[in-house]
Amino acid sequence: MITIAQKFTVEFLKKEQAAKNTSSFFFQRPPQLNFLPGQFMRLTLETLESDERANYRLFSIASSPTEKEYLMITTKSNHSVFKKTLFSLKIGTKAQISAPYGVFTLKPEETAPHVFLAGGIGITPFRSMIRYASDSNLNLPITLFTSFSTVEERVFQKELQAIAAKKSWLKLVETITQPLDSGKAWRGNVGRINAELIKKNVELLSSIFYIAGPPAMVDTMTNLVKSLGVEVARVRIEKFTGY
Repeated sequence: MITIAQKFTVEFLKKEQAAKNTSSFFFQRPPQLNFLPGQFMRLTLETLESDERANYRLFSIASSPTEKEYLMITTKSNHSVFKKTLFSLKIGTKAQISAPYGVFTLKPEETAPHVFLAGGIGITPFRSMIRYASDSNLNLPITLFTSFSTVEERVFQKELQAIAAKKSWLKLVETITQPLDSGKAWRGNVGRINAELIKKNVELLSSIFYIAGPPAMVDTMTNLVKSLGVEVARVRIEKFTGY
């Protein structure tokens, strides 16, 4: 059961396009607000009249605890009143956030290889974890699998590729499910993340698996890695619903 944590009033700083139909939103980070990489927060837009799902949503924090100046969330646009309000926020607008919570977090004391399976916007907590690992020089073996519909929908890829080029502990495995709908040519992996792709790139039984994305994707990937012999205790999940 999620409980409402301490609340903070913060200022909206800026919006940046992160990918096709996807933007990152930057909010002031209160000096006293601490969080773990992978946690989420409740964002309330005080300028919004409540829609059918009220005037708040839960968002994974895409920024790292090491990024002190701001909190970043990244999300896709849609036709909900909340998203329309979010995507049209003016710089300086006040919003309310909760203190972060959640247990889908990076644990630096766990030194086993980490495997991140991200479906679409489910990449957001992994961006936080990888940036934190990089900034903190954790030297933690991480293999990030990402699955997007088209080339244009890939989020954080340039940044992650730049980290991987400097940090030998980070390996990126990308796949596109609808390459023919992409405006750019794609010569990489095609289709969804599957058993062959996973077995080809990671050591199954010694790794810790983190899975984030839409509920159907998370359920499918959870069943897949379990069928490959991964113990349930070595699998952590985060489902993204209603966005």
